[in-house]
Amino acid sequence: MRGGRIGRRLVLAGLAVLAAACASPPPEPVDAVAGQWLGRFSLVLTEPGVERQQEKAQGRFELRAHGERRALEVFSPFGQTLARLEDRPGRARLTTSDGAVLESDTAENLLERALGWRLPIGELPAWLGARATDPQAPGSDWRVRVTRRFDDGRPRILEADWPATPRVGTRELRVRIVVDGP
Repeated sequence: MRGGRIGRRLVLAGLAVLAAACASPPPEPVDAVAGQWLGRFSLVLTEPGVERQQEKAQGRFELRAHGERRALEVFSPFGQTLARLEDRPGRARLTTSDGAVLESDTAENLLERALGWRLPIGELPAWLGARATDPQAPGSDWRVRVTRRFDDGRPRILEADWPATPRVGTRELRVRIVVDGP
């Protein structure tokens, strides 16, 4: 039973990986952004305790956005669908590979319930399409850096840490997102 909970948490953390990079307001309104992004992610989740435990995961993702609607799929490194998040105004739905379904009024509320922390996933499409500098995330507990960009200035590799300032006895998440293409 414990392995199932850990696996589900890592799948959900994979969704968190993709949302982590959007910790600051986008340079343009979300409803002005449409597109598709494909990429890879890796994460390390560190649990506090006498003996700190680390769990690692990696996979692939596909994000599609049109106006205020978003669909995010997370895949294993071998291509198996692990989870699908559908987000539209007033309704968010997360379906995992084992058939579990979670619903809420927003993707942020849904992921907060599933993960225990709030993620501004609705801003991700605008942020991935941005050509701005690293996000300054006032009020956010994420530290996000763009470490490489495409020739046109869009983010290619993003790295994020939660919390931005680690504290003794807290869970930590380190993520890396590589965007393979729009």
